[in-house]
Amino acid sequence: MHRVTGLKVAIKVMQAEKAALSREENGISESSAMELCEKNSNVASLIESFSQDGHVYIVTKFYRTGDMLGYLETKKVNKLPEAETRDLVKQLASGVRDIHDQGVVHRDIKHLNILISLS
Repeated sequence: MHRVTGLKVAIKVMQAEKAALSREENGISESSAMELCEKNSNVASLIESFSQDGHVYIVTKFYRTGDMLGYLETKKVNKLPEAETRDLVKQLASGVRDIHDQGVVHRDIKHLNILISLS
């Protein structure tokens, strides 16, 4: 629970050294890339990021449905109906397009990095 907003959040924790190496390798930090894309509803929403005790914390909106793999496991299927797949791919493409429009390339698109948010 985020202390200021009261919203349920997810927190990614990375060792500061690993985060710095990633930032150097990619030319931008993960949280900065997320900030650049904050206007796209198909990109995970960054709430805040901070460093403390040798770690970097990236606080994002909590997606209760989880990632693509968890979504498929919850539905007890290994593939989705064509219409649902089409909708998800459109949203994914919109997010990737917005990321690219900001001059950022997502180099790790995979089922664990695709978060599902259902109403």
